[in-house]
Amino acid sequence: WFYPPYSSGGSSQEPTQAPTSNEIDLIPETGTFTVGDAAINVRRAPNLNGEIVAVYEPGQAVKYDSKGSANGYRWISYIGGSGKRNYMAIGQTDEAGNRISLWGTVE
Repeated sequence: WFYPPYSSGGSSQEPTQAPTSNEIDLIPETGTFTVGDAAINVRRAPNLNGEIVAVYEPGQAVKYDSKGSANGYRWISYIGGSGKRNYMAIGQTDEAGNRISLWGTVE
């Protein structure tokens, strides 16, 4: 963890969140992801600050053309109806980018 400089008042501050990046190395892979117990946002960038462009509800499925790891999550990606690339986090990853959770099923 990196800690921000303390204010001149001497009180401690919470550590800042790690910066997020819009960069991701996508690996070509085709498949279908079906959302599990909770809705998942579809974003324009592979981070939690990316613009939300859709929400998939439990039981809904999406076909994807690539996957990658960024910002602590495994992301799937596909070209949406708008012609733009979309990203959906489908689970968390460890520091090495290995998926450690999955929020649905992959076929």
